[in-house]
Amino acid sequence: GSFRKTANLSLVRKMLNKFVKKIPYTAFVVTNRQLFTDFHQHVNASRTPADFRERMLWVIERLLPEVFQARWEERRENWEKAFKACDSIVTALNLIVEFKTHAYDQNAAENVVRRARTREEREIAEEREREREAEQR
Repeated sequence: GSFRKTANLSLVRKMLNKFVKKIPYTAFVVTNRQLFTDFHQHVNASRTPADFRERMLWVIERLLPEVFQARWEERRENWEKAFKACDSIVTALNLIVEFKTHAYDQNAAENVVRRARTREEREIAEEREREREAEQR
């Protein structure tokens, strides 16, 4: 009945929000926090598989290519077809789980974060070095 539907809806919402919150900002092409606030609001307002589909595709389109597992490319086309045709909450749930398991690579994302951090630290160090040189002139 409809109770099962709402229970599943909140499950998909929770899963999608939790999954995206776990992805570091630097794993995304865009790092505008407002976009993510909007994203979570959209997820919470989602009512249909199509709504979730839109949110999930939004995420996928904005993830950096290097945070995908190496073998994901082989599955991607079929997964996207299935996802675009998905018309039940249960299927949406399964497809999100499949994406988390076979597409997204947490270790790769953490490497991206580490690289971004070291790049940032290097830029800060270089900036300080320039300031010091300017003071000595």
